[in-house]
Amino acid sequence: MASQQQKHHAARRVDEQIKQHAHALCGVRHPFWRLINVIRDRTSLLSPRGATEYATCPADTERIIQTCKRLSCHRNKWYQKPETWTAPDASRFVQMRSLVQHLFDRYPVPNFMASVWWPEYANEWGMSLYLHLATGQSIRRFSDLRSFRVSKKMAALFMQAPDDLRPDAAIRWSQVLALGGDARLARILISHTLLSRSTSDEPFWETVIQFLIRNQPISAE
Repeated sequence: MASQQQKHHAARRVDEQIKQHAHALCGVRHPFWRLINVIRDRTSLLSPRGATEYATCPADTERIIQTCKRLSCHRNKWYQKPETWTAPDASRFVQMRSLVQHLFDRYPVPNFMASVWWPEYANEWGMSLYLHLATGQSIRRFSDLRSFRVSKKMAALFMQAPDDLRPDAAIRWSQVLALGGDARLARILISHTLLSRSTSDEPFWETVIQFLIRNQPISAE
């Protein structure tokens, strides 16, 4: 009996989270509820999995709800209806990535880009870039490349960047490889230097990267 009560209370907490977010929405409640209903119907992401166990931890439950809000705000860019989505038998992030791709992707978008819908704080730049790529346009035609200068070779490599990178780190990764460096150097620069993001003096840092490529490899330690 106690375990049933705990499960019931857990479900009610999730319901209250969802209702609070829905109440704060203006103009997109209907698409928001469509997403919530589809996720609940086809996954366990928003449901208690056992007596005291969540399919996701409370923090991830909050992120899933936040993601649904962001997806709803871009309902005019949906390419397919959420109701035609088939959830993969995979991790919660892969399931949410699959939903994002189903909704928006007229053309393939790199897997790493899906993470822009997931963070605690909205990544407006990343979401705009995602929607741009989903229409089949090159990153070179994106209106806000910050201070990055993206060559044709970089644009092609960007689409092949590893799944665990952020979009700006993926641009840096593609730059290093386009200049003749390898994935090891790209990882070191992304993980251990300020070059994980765009800088205020990209031409200078490009010469630094070229110097590192031409000379002795640097240590990751």
